Amino acid sequence: ATGGGAFLDPANRVRLKEAGPTIALTADPKTIYERVKPVIATRPLLAADLSCLLSTQLAGLRPLVILLD
Repeated sequence: ATGGGAFLDPANRVRLKEAGPTIALTADPKTIYERVKPVIATRPLLAADLSCLLSTQLAGLRPLVILLD
């Protein structure tokens, strides 16, 4: 399993494709926020503007979903 922006990196996508089928699981930003809210204090990258981070990550992933096996 991967998380965060792992699929955004082209080199990671190559490795994932070589390893086998890739499946994207997603949720709307509000649901993701509610799920990660309890651990924000222990995750420095989430301590920034989380709503902006989620929107940016999800927007970056949308065009890449077509590359899934």
